[in-house]
Amino acid sequence: MKRSAALVCTVLATAALVAGCSSSGSPARHGGTGTGASTGATALAGRIDAALGTLTSAHLDIDTGALGGTSTADLVLQDGNASATEIHVTESGTAVEVVTVGTTAWVKLPNGSAKPWVLVSPTSSNPIAKALATEPGVTDALTSLSTIAGLVRHAQDVSDMGTDATGHRYAMKIIPGKGTGNAKLDSLLSILGNNPIATDIWLDTKNRPVKVQLDIAFGGSQFPVTVVVSKLNAPLTITAPPADAISSG
Repeated sequence: MKRSAALVCTVLATAALVAGCSSSGSPARHGGTGTGASTGATALAGRIDAALGTLTSAHLDIDTGALGGTSTADLVLQDGNASATEIHVTESGTAVEVVTVGTTAWVKLPNGSAKPWVLVSPTSSNPIAKALATEPGVTDALTSLSTIAGLVRHAQDVSDMGTDATGHRYAMKIIPGKGTGNAKLDSLLSILGNNPIATDIWLDTKNRPVKVQLDIAFGGSQFPVTVVVSKLNAPLTITAPPADAISSG
């Protein structure tokens, strides 16, 4: 997989955005009380939108398997969008931390320096900091949960699969080339291909997303990618790194 595509896959998963490099069908998933009856994508997206608007914080556990390993993220939220994030992700085999406050982001590298933080900027001499700034919409993808509703709104074959131990499950196909109504997200999806992406989303009793799962087809194999959302509305404060810990790289 190209490095830029791998980075985008990881970041999208970290943001709980439902996207992948390509998909060619999904393995059967059993359980739940539903019969797979068709449901309205617009109405479902509206319920998710309303639920996301009630969130003040969330924690994400992301498993992208062989495509990118595991990552975690904590989000301070307002109207479904993050005002601050703290993300731990593996990029090119290196564990890094990304903090975003408002529209400014910094990446922390395990280099042993007294100033381990680097400003995410398209002019940065650090390749990871530069990549995070120059990949289309990557920084914005790090700061939004609300795009989940946009993806659902433009999904095809949305089916109500009923309730299981995780929550109420909906199965659907995301069509990257169809458009989502979000220009930045569409730009990201265009990088990842145009094949349908088989996706499951679980909601709690308040219509808040608690799990997202998709199956990515790559190199003739299927790679499951999951995002688990927890610690909803837990107390959380995220601040910028200390000025004396930020390098000029």
